[in-house]
Amino acid sequence: MNKKILLMMLNILFVASVVMAENWSYFSQNTRWGFLLLSETPGFAYKKDLCVLRGDTTIDSKLYQKIIYEGQDNGQHIIPIREEGKKIYAHVNSKDVLLYDFNLNVGDSKPNYVDIDGNIDKDQPELRVIKVDSITLLDGRRAKRIEYDNLFRDIEYVGSDCGLLAPFVYPRRTTGGYITMCCSLYGLPIYESGEGDCKTVHNYFDTFFAANTQWNYRVTDHFAQTTTKKSYALKDSVVDGRMYQCMQGLLLRTDGAKVWCLVDSLDKQIEKLMYDFDLQVGDSIGTIYKEYNPDGSYMFAKVTEVNTITLSDGRVARRISYDNRADDIEFVGSTLGILAPANIPIAPNSIIEEFVCCTEGDYILFEVSSGECNALVSNIVNITIQPASASKLLRDGQMFIIRDGKTYSVTGQEVK
Repeated sequence: MNKKILLMMLNILFVASVVMAENWSYFSQNTRWGFLLLSETPGFAYKKDLCVLRGDTTIDSKLYQKIIYEGQDNGQHIIPIREEGKKIYAHVNSKDVLLYDFNLNVGDSKPNYVDIDGNIDKDQPELRVIKVDSITLLDGRRAKRIEYDNLFRDIEYVGSDCGLLAPFVYPRRTTGGYITMCCSLYGLPIYESGEGDCKTVHNYFDTFFAANTQWNYRVTDHFAQTTTKKSYALKDSVVDGRMYQCMQGLLLRTDGAKVWCLVDSLDKQIEKLMYDFDLQVGDSIGTIYKEYNPDGSYMFAKVTEVNTITLSDGRVARRISYDNRADDIEFVGSTLGILAPANIPIAPNSIIEEFVCCTEGDYILFEVSSGECNALVSNIVNITIQPASASKLLRDGQMFIIRDGKTYSVTGQEVK
């Protein structure tokens, strides 16, 4: 059987199983919508937004799905939506407003909004349907497509062809730049505005580290004998036309299965490999900054095992184990924290920052030990620690992390 046909059939079965397991007809949990209005400058977007469907909520005895929306300001908003027949409503400003109506036919109309609060455009209060047809989605389903006189198109199971919340966010379709949109479920594309656009959107919105991801640490101060919480997040930055993510002064860039780190080298900046999720058993990877073995040879970590784990949001992620480096996990990074492979001490020797969990918005994506993430949030502020437990983390005046019977430096290198 043709491989492409087989993959499509598997996608159909997968999506069908997810949809049947839920009470929703159009949008399934963990669906993602990424929209970009790209300029001619590589990696730069005039406009962008990312929506993720996560969880349910009840308002006035009605069940809604929660949309986590991240717009141009990089801030996060939660917008509840609900289905009623073939109509989809968004709950904004304490009221339900019509977002989509898949009953519409040529000549019908729907409200034309100007902002995310559901206010109506006074100059053009309604959008008129000028065309109705159907398309085949990438997972094989047939979907009704409705085109309006402002050139937007609504598609069943997808929403607008400019992103789920386009009816609120982009009231008029722009003619400048390149419109790129991708709708996917658990990483499997459902719809893309053009061939290869899902890859473009996926790479822009950080293939492995989403913009709203946080890495949470338990910070232990051995002199003050206190433990507190500290979180690190990413911010977008454009350098020489390339999109990077900035964290603690480090610039990271995703390229396919690799994550590069922009570092200073003599009088210039160069990229060095930080993660490679294509590695196989027997392959090797080095540290960002040179680190040497006692005999003077350059230190590499060799892959000893490759398997997969399922993250809390349902995505299957590769987990790579090494002989002298902490495990790397897709979408999470090192099990000692995202910056561990950079080989940069992130705290004085008297303070240890111990990675506990990785969260995406309000949801736990991965935690080192079950239950630790919630404990970190609710119980960790200013808890007095016992000197006996702290002494286990010290050796010859240096700080180390002990986990799963192995000892690591604060940079992620295993200490024999």
